[in-house]
Amino acid sequence: KFLAILFIILLLIFAMNSQIRHADSLIKNKKDSYSQVMEAGLWIKENSKETEVIMSSSYLQIKFYADRETISVNSLTEEEMDKLRNSTNKPKYYMVSIFEHQEPWTLSYAQKNNLTLVRAYFADVTNQQPVLLIYEM
Repeated sequence: KFLAILFIILLLIFAMNSQIRHADSLIKNKKDSYSQVMEAGLWIKENSKETEVIMSSSYLQIKFYADRETISVNSLTEEEMDKLRNSTNKPKYYMVSIFEHQEPWTLSYAQKNNLTLVRAYFADVTNQQPVLLIYEM
């Protein structure tokens, strides 16, 4: 009976160790997965006034890192975005990224409306795979 209990304890320790190593590996691989969003938010904070508004699908992250009023693009239609863009308190920046779900029209909005690209973040060192773009409105 003692050997059976010892065997079960050793088996549990081995299984726990395997799970802990796997979890540690996942955490280390994912820790920088949204780093471009954080960097973009900090860049926006440095390059905008406290009263300026930002439009982004990464609503909560940008609101936190940029410390600016942020409008979620996901809650708007294209027509509503046009109205905001032409209002007296129009947003300063429009941010598009691969990190959040976005309606298809939001991805082509910048090109369609000739917005100026002011900052880009890439997934690779050769700057061939953009993951986040910031346009001035």
